[in-house]
Amino acid sequence: MTRHQNVRFIFGAHALMSKLAHNSQMLRSLLVSSRRSTGRGAFMFEALCVRQQHRGVDSVSGQYDGLYPGHIPTNPIQKALLAVGSGVAALQDPYRHDMVAVLGETTGHLALMTLRDRMRGDPEGYTILTERPRIRLSTLDLSKMASLPDGSFGREYLRFLEDNRVTPDSRMNVKFVDNEELAYVMQRYREVHDLLHTLLGMPTNMLGEVAVKWFEAAQTGLPMCILGAALGPLRLSTRCCPSGSLLIHTVCSDINQGPFQETDCLPC
Repeated sequence: MTRHQNVRFIFGAHALMSKLAHNSQMLRSLLVSSRRSTGRGAFMFEALCVRQQHRGVDSVSGQYDGLYPGHIPTNPIQKALLAVGSGVAALQDPYRHDMVAVLGETTGHLALMTLRDRMRGDPEGYTILTERPRIRLSTLDLSKMASLPDGSFGREYLRFLEDNRVTPDSRMNVKFVDNEELAYVMQRYREVHDLLHTLLGMPTNMLGEVAVKWFEAAQTGLPMCILGAALGPLRLSTRCCPSGSLLIHTVCSDINQGPFQETDCLPC
């Protein structure tokens, strides 16, 4: 299977996944930081998120008045505040996945519309939008994946999950996208992130994450991915990646030749 076919497989085919209806889990707390550890500005940002979370729930019936379970309605001003606050937090700590998620949701409307339209124009993409499959432990046949030969996509994906001690269930649910179909597109993007790590042969260190963000920026056009690709190299060690040459070598190697082996760079 060629690299182009692999990319199409990730966003289209779902041989490794079965259909799963939308998860109706109750909304989790968006932020875990406290006022003491994050300061007044971050506390106010957290308060805004919590306030919007409660506004999305009917106090009598306990049911959401949003567009989908977990949806937190926001107006343009609130979205701008969330985007700025989450962007600053993500720059300070790129491993704050909750902040990266908020930034992606509050800035990605136009890119999500483009992705949705591209999916509608593709038979596999249209099927995905119709059936809404999810990439979860409950939809993966781990035993079958473990029996696949080394080098196959399913086996290498399982190896990636095991080696990095991650699970597809750890991906946050979408909250701030004000369109139910676009929310699913964002969720789909989020759930194929580890598949891209596997396809590109990238680890989960800073170098690997930035390389994947470059690839995602080219594939999706999401502003969050573009910002991560542009600003992420600033977090790389100059000892390992002088002038970004190693990162460029890595990305070019991923696209043209396969995984680059020198992946031991550490974040600053």
